[in-house]
Amino acid sequence: MAPASVEPFPLHERAQRWLQQMLAREGADLHIGFNLYGIFTQAGLTVESVRAECLIQTPDAPYSLAAIVRACLPRIIALGVASAGEVDIETLQARLDQERLASSDIYVGDVM
Repeated sequence: MAPASVEPFPLHERAQRWLQQMLAREGADLHIGFNLYGIFTQAGLTVESVRAECLIQTPDAPYSLAAIVRACLPRIIALGVASAGEVDIETLQARLDQERLASSDIYVGDVM
């Protein structure tokens, strides 16, 4: 399950949690990927193959997680997931980069 890593990435995990909690509070199915096969087959569709892709971050390959959090920030705050002070959006990307660059590990941020 994502997010996942061998070494801890607490800020990355926290930012992912803000987004997941926001979606959950809005009523989204956070396990839709696991449910798609059943949804498709119950609708009479044939599923020929199933695959997933991951967003993998390395020290050399960042992902713009902070941009996504910035776009969702009004919803995150309105739903009581986190406060503006907790997120500190103006420094979030720099703090995420610092955390990622301090590790030689990879961080799997999402599975699609």
